[in-house]
Amino acid sequence: MVNLSTALVRLRHFVVVAFCAFVAPLGGACSTADWVVYPILSTLRTVYFDTMAAHAEAADAASAQQEVSGAPVVAQEICSDPSYSWQKLYTEFLKAKAPARRELPGRWVMTGFVMTDKFRTGGRGKDFVLVDCGGVRRGGRLEWTLKFTDGPNGLVRVDSDKIGDDPQSREIGFERGGSLILEQDDGGDSLYSYRCRMAGLKTLVCVLRGAQGHGMEFRKQEDERSQPAETRRTR
Repeated sequence: MVNLSTALVRLRHFVVVAFCAFVAPLGGACSTADWVVYPILSTLRTVYFDTMAAHAEAADAASAQQEVSGAPVVAQEICSDPSYSWQKLYTEFLKAKAPARRELPGRWVMTGFVMTDKFRTGGRGKDFVLVDCGGVRRGGRLEWTLKFTDGPNGLVRVDSDKIGDDPQSREIGFERGGSLILEQDDGGDSLYSYRCRMAGLKTLVCVLRGAQGHGMEFRKQEDERSQPAETRRTR
């Protein structure tokens, strides 16, 4: 079977030849072909990997449902689990449901953050974990808060306040399967994009799109006057 890289190389060659055959009689330069071809192939590659990730996620979800033997999703405080890890978080994400828009308005605080060592460094060490059911804090300040509000035309807006990033506000979208798409600009070349689902009534579990090994948990905060708490950290 021809792999993706080989197929894209062959496709590029075919499109460049076809492009040159078209522009040459018109006095165009074949060297401009790559300027046209590369964006097209880049888009195809992104669509391909997003599709593969969605299929893999669906397969994992089916497997998770078999493991729980059809048992209903039970609301639980993931952040209180002493064995909190990427695998625990991802399993909860697969069992979680698509969030309803009516469930979102309000203030949410990040209560769990996890990165595998493979995601961080390519190694095989322990997961990097920050967890606090009252909200992960740094220097007494909440690390990351989200405030969802109802926008015009049935849309939902999110105001994101994360230590180290500029305050951000944008409309959120939903995938075809219902997962909420949370995007965060950390000042790099591209946005961090997460899939988020509801695990219980007040817990939002998010995993990075297109990659394994990084995710967060947010809990809805009914009382914004919560007291500071110690953040438990493991490596």
